[in-house]
Amino acid sequence: MHGCIFVDFLAEKDLLDLVSNDDILKVAEYFRLKEQGKNAPDRFEFLGRKKDNTHFYTELSISAFKANNKNYIVMVTRDITERKRAQKAIRESEEKTMASLSFAQSSQVDLK
Repeated sequence: MHGCIFVDFLAEKDLLDLVSNDDILKVAEYFRLKEQGKNAPDRFEFLGRKKDNTHFYTELSISAFKANNKNYIVMVTRDITERKRAQKAIRESEEKTMASLSFAQSSQVDLK
């Protein structure tokens, strides 16, 4: 994910380096809320940035736990680009269908 193979590469990065400029404020605010223990979803979507600077849709799941008097955060990211493409195709298909139905209804002729 993010075009990275080595964990060392990711360890050197600020998490916001992996977020597109379009979503960086949204993700920063999300992390701020999480750090302050305020109400924020455990899962959210944003436009991520790969190592080669290409973008993809990603879903981030976050959870926290405490062990041996230390706080830990676990983050899992998942590429959801195909799901987003499918949702867009469905939306466009529904819009075309509705436009066709609307046109068909407005074109009806009463033959009485």
